[in-house]
Amino acid sequence: MSILELFPTRMWLKISTRFCKIAFLGALVLFFLDIFSASSFAAVAAVSSSSSAVVCQPENSPGLYPDGHLFHKLLADPRQVQLMMSYYRLHGENMGDVALGHRWGMDRWSDRFGNQYQWDLEGMAYSRFQVGLDLNYLETIDYIANLPLEIRHGPYSGEIMLFHQSSHLGDGYIRQTGNLGFNFSVNGLRAVFSRNFWKILRVYGGGYYLLDVAPASLGRGSVQGGFELKSPEFHAPKIKRPLFAYLAEDIQSHQYNQWNINSNAVAGIGLISRRTGRVVRLQLGYFDGHSPYGQFYFEREHYANVALAFDL
Repeated sequence: MSILELFPTRMWLKISTRFCKIAFLGALVLFFLDIFSASSFAAVAAVSSSSSAVVCQPENSPGLYPDGHLFHKLLADPRQVQLMMSYYRLHGENMGDVALGHRWGMDRWSDRFGNQYQWDLEGMAYSRFQVGLDLNYLETIDYIANLPLEIRHGPYSGEIMLFHQSSHLGDGYIRQTGNLGFNFSVNGLRAVFSRNFWKILRVYGGGYYLLDVAPASLGRGSVQGGFELKSPEFHAPKIKRPLFAYLAEDIQSHQYNQWNINSNAVAGIGLISRRTGRVVRLQLGYFDGHSPYGQFYFEREHYANVALAFDL
């Protein structure tokens, strides 16, 4: 029996759902208090200056090929461009996901109002394998290409992008099942905006609209929201580099799935390299919703997973 099967699915789902509702509602209250209170920004800035929590801190390097990013990647978004591998049990089978992606900063500039802007190139191959002792075969792979514009002003940040996603079945899956799949290819416009509080809490929301779809019957709208909690840095015995802990929840609702909720909760530990700024993260997660893979977007899935991610 896998470690991930020791806890009943219903218990994982109840914990994720209840905690998400409490934390997300609390974060929204803080967000609106911040908007309507003129004095809250000064208080947040004072607390932030004395905190050592780990958050996205853009480098002051305007011009071509800048260091760092203005909008930090969403830790719990299953389709965030990243370098990651994960293991889980699905329908009684051992499964593994491998995400091979990266984000390249191309140019950064600012305006006279203190806003910073950066445009990037992103690409990722996101694949699912069936893992076995005798045979590991590719089940499906999605290709993702993005053209994002990042924006930041103080604790506020956002990302607006044109994106493309296509989905394909693996040869091993086709040979085993005889399923040839279908043509899945979408192009769209996506926007997500976030607010940082005290360098510990981040709340975000947004959505996308599909401009071109195949199959033609796909619904075009989507909404997204979530939160991230990160601890201040700390040290563990015999580990020279600083660590931080985090908890995040991402919620999405897509028109092509009749607006049903997709929930992905993750919790983990990050190991920081001061010299390079890179982070290695080990995390546990729980996904409940329709499959993020285009070839299986109509299938309902729920599973706990363990993942290793590299923030370059």
